[in-house]
Amino acid sequence: SIDPVGACVGMRGSRVQAVVAELQGEKIDIIQWNPDEPTFIVNALAPAEVSKVVLDEEAGRVEVFVPDEQLSLAIGRRGQNVRLASQLTGWQIDIITESQDSERRQREFGERTALFQEALDVDEVIAQLLVTEGFAAVEDVAYVCRHRYYSSRRVCWWRPGGYYRPYGYGFYRPYRYWRRW
Repeated sequence: SIDPVGACVGMRGSRVQAVVAELQGEKIDIIQWNPDEPTFIVNALAPAEVSKVVLDEEAGRVEVFVPDEQLSLAIGRRGQNVRLASQLTGWQIDIITESQDSERRQREFGERTALFQEALDVDEVIAQLLVTEGFAAVEDVAYVCRHRYYSSRRVCWWRPGGYYRPYGYGFYRPYRYWRRW
């Protein structure tokens, strides 16, 4: 296969040096285009190693997670790399290190745990379990559908005809016909 960036650069940079000479020494970056936006953002921030990309389409923001030692490479001199990548992709890019992400997740976990402990008057272990299950607010716990809760644990399923329980190997029978053997 042909490397598109290498083809643009040419042998020992001959093609790109000709373009730079025409632009009176202006520096240029060659970035491989990709229709997948996260991949294109990763290509735009190269040579920095990106570990994770999170898109927020409503706000037009992207959080890019890089290892701690790659932060300066991703940002560039005076923020030039991230600014050019932002202009190129049309997204507002936030560079976050993995340690900052870990601290933020731990802080949010602690805040949510304390919220559940105060509002529901439960032990810390129960509050941590609620947060681990994905509940972000007390209202989320209050409006959990009993059938959705059980279906996530594969105990029973809600159907228009009534409760269904697992029977045999992947077959389901109505609850009114179900009995213990």
